[in-house]
Amino acid sequence: MVVVIVTLVKTSVPDSSKADDKETAKSILKVVVFLTPVFGVTWIIGFVILILDDDDPMHKVANYSFTILNSFQGLFILLTGCLGEQKVREEVIRI
Repeated sequence: MVVVIVTLVKTSVPDSSKADDKETAKSILKVVVFLTPVFGVTWIIGFVILILDDDDPMHKVANYSFTILNSFQGLFILLTGCLGEQKVREEVIRI
């Protein structure tokens, strides 16, 4: 995650104003704050699966929830990275 943030900050236009830098930092922070718990929950469920016995009924529930949450991670990235940005929403509305 740190590598992604550093890459995003480095790819900004060098002659941009301080307001643009603040907006970039704010959008990166929003994405990190939203996606970290979503991705962290799947890791926690994955570790719970390792601890539970195969005969335990919660093992099946944990497997299904792990699979479903991991399947929707791409959608979560799309929602936060694209539709969560005001500039992207304005462009979609314009189109």
